[in-house]
Amino acid sequence: QAQAVKYLHDRNIVHRDFKPENILLTSSNRETMVAKISDFGLAVQLGGGADVVGQAHALQEATKTLQKLEATAMKCRTFCGTPLYFAPEMILTYQKSPGATAYGKEVDMWSVG
Repeated sequence: QAQAVKYLHDRNIVHRDFKPENILLTSSNRETMVAKISDFGLAVQLGGGADVVGQAHALQEATKTLQKLEATAMKCRTFCGTPLYFAPEMILTYQKSPGATAYGKEVDMWSVG
């Protein structure tokens, strides 16, 4: 799972809705199990220009969706996702707390744990 998140972040993609329901396992056998990320409905690509077509096995299904993402600003301001998994940065941005004007990849890391 951490490799998949790194793959996304290396391409400036923020998922914004990591939760157990969005992690799919290919097998119940721990030795052959591969975790795949699903539900890219809230994902954004920061800054644009990143090549999101990759060979990472865990993201083969997701690359089709990722190719369609539009480039956005280098930070996000949209309040979205699943409340139980909101990162503090997302909540502070929504509340317009002093110094909290936007968030980025860190919100995925909070949700993943």
